[in-house]
Parts: sequence; C-alpha cells; structure tokens
Amino acid sequence: MSAPVGNTCPDIDAIKQTIKEAYANLEMLYEACEYALSDKNLKLLSDSMELIEPLFANRFNPLEDLRDDNYSLRQWGEKNEEKIMELEEEIKELSEQL
Repeated sequence: MSAPVGNTCPDIDAIKQTIKEAYANLEMLYEACEYALSDKNLKLLSDSMELIEPLFANRFNPLEDLRDDNYSLRQWGEKNEEKIMELEEEIKELSEQL
C-alpha cells in the first residue's frame, strides 16, 4: 500500500520505552533527593511522577489504543486501495470495449 505513513508500532514502542525510563529516573531521583530537596521541589518532583504514573501503571493503554486505531486505519486504507485498483481496471476494460 502506498500509505502516507508507515507502520507506527516502532514509534509507539519507542515512546513506551522513553516513558518507562523517565519514570524509573524520576523514582531514583525522588529517592536520592527525598531528604535533600526543599519541600517545594520535592512536591514538584512528586507531582511530575503522579502525572506519568497512570501511563506506566495502566500498561500504556492510551498508546495501545493508538496502535489498534492505526492498525484499523491501515487495514481500511489497504482495502480501499484494492477497491480503487479493481475499479480502475474495470474502467480500463470498459473503455477498451467502446
């Protein structure tokens, strides 16, 4: 298929890996700085962890939904491209009969 966008699964996998690494880094930073940071900075770090934790805990459901949607869209596009090719062939054959 001549899709305008290729398979996005590797991109989704890379984003998931980045989120995992960022969360692990935040956890380590939080533990290392728990007693050294001001309350304000510790709160900022904690808030940041809370923002991305649902993505991590839910096994990246939003990204998996995106992967499924992209697959469905790709399948739809391939099906329509095949139909277009069939119709173009039919038009060609009909034109030759005239």
